[in-house]
Amino acid sequence: MNSNVVPRERAAGFSLIELLIVVAIILVIVAIAIPNLLQSRMAANETSAAYTMRTLHTAFVTYSTTYQNGYPPILDTLAPGPGNITTCNTAGLVEPMLAVNHIKGGYVYTYTPGPALPVSGVGCAAPGVTTFTLNTDPGPNGSERGRVGRKSFYMDDTGIIRFNMIAPAGPNDAPIPAGG
Repeated sequence: MNSNVVPRERAAGFSLIELLIVVAIILVIVAIAIPNLLQSRMAANETSAAYTMRTLHTAFVTYSTTYQNGYPPILDTLAPGPGNITTCNTAGLVEPMLAVNHIKGGYVYTYTPGPALPVSGVGCAAPGVTTFTLNTDPGPNGSERGRVGRKSFYMDDTGIIRFNMIAPAGPNDAPIPAGG
């Protein structure tokens, strides 16, 4: 054995291989976590959209009983007025972003009024309607399906919320199960 050979000292810190292994482990964890996060976000958006449909139905019934003018002639009628003064024309029953812009949580709400009443209620600028339908889709016409959410929802004056996973929902689609 050669006694003139000096042993090499190990440098402090991590080797390149050790750093690459740590980075690879982090990438695997991220690859598993991101799809779950996106699925959770879509499920939350869908739940929020269904809950908002229920809230809107309550606002429609409240409008009808408060102002004796049927259901609102347009969704904008449910927004608050200037100074938050509530009237038949600015009922203040729904947040402005939803009532005026018809969008919430990436879902677009489409209110279709039915036949108008023969006369408007006292103080109302326009007569209310006897029936309505309300659709909500992930993005305009479902264009964000799979990114914002998968389900589209439909409701009419019966208050039953129906859903469809691949197209805009309608009156013949399955209702949301009780408790779901």
